[in-house]
Amino acid sequence: MINPADLKKHVIIPVLQKLDRSSDSAIKLILGTAAQESAMGFHLAQMAGGPAKGIYQMETATHADIWKNYLAYYQIIRTEVKNLLITKLYDSSYFMSNKGTLIEYPSALEMCGNLYYATAMCRVFYFRVKEPLPKANDIAGMAHYWKTYYNTAQGKGTEEEFIANYKKFQIDKI
Repeated sequence: MINPADLKKHVIIPVLQKLDRSSDSAIKLILGTAAQESAMGFHLAQMAGGPAKGIYQMETATHADIWKNYLAYYQIIRTEVKNLLITKLYDSSYFMSNKGTLIEYPSALEMCGNLYYATAMCRVFYFRVKEPLPKANDIAGMAHYWKTYYNTAQGKGTEEEFIANYKKFQIDKI
């Protein structure tokens, strides 16, 4: 388990500043996502061999979708995300962009060992959502936003669990 204050200070804030997408709301939502999805890093891969990876438990298909349907169109952000990669332990994948450019993207397994990259992917996930982020002090709003867009109606998580984990890890006090 990772100390949430350390995660905020040493990972989330630097990554969000690098992406030029930092706000108190984004920081709290990402911390809440880590608390809910992996018990603040206790699980780095989904239990029972499921497809979710990293501290934010992003599914492999979601990871690929972000690369193919978002980062492919935003070169500056794509470059900043790629600059956070630290390993070549896993094979990359490739796809052809709509401009005919071959784009390489890393394995979703990179999110298991690279907090910077996992955090960037979590933030990119959320800034694809058109609805504005809830206010930083609106825990119920954060829970609803997470459930609606990240966990979705098909996910097993609940807003009540999110709120309980948010409080358990004292994110509201960080």
